Amino acid sequence: MAIAPSNSDDQKKEDLKNKIERIRQQLLKVATERKSLTDEKVIVLSQELDHHLLKFQQETRK
Repeated sequence: MAIAPSNSDDQKKEDLKNKIERIRQQLLKVATERKSLTDEKVIVLSQELDHHLLKFQQETRK
């Protein structure tokens, strides 16, 4: 028997989606401004985005 997700689980996923979108927008802005995908700040943001995307995937598989 599957357990329905609680509102807190739904809120957690929604918060994570919002965080992912904020980081994605920041990454695009920084990459455009610095005109380099290998800039240190771009790499840090990309890694942070990867981390949160992985967390989101793990949350949606529960």
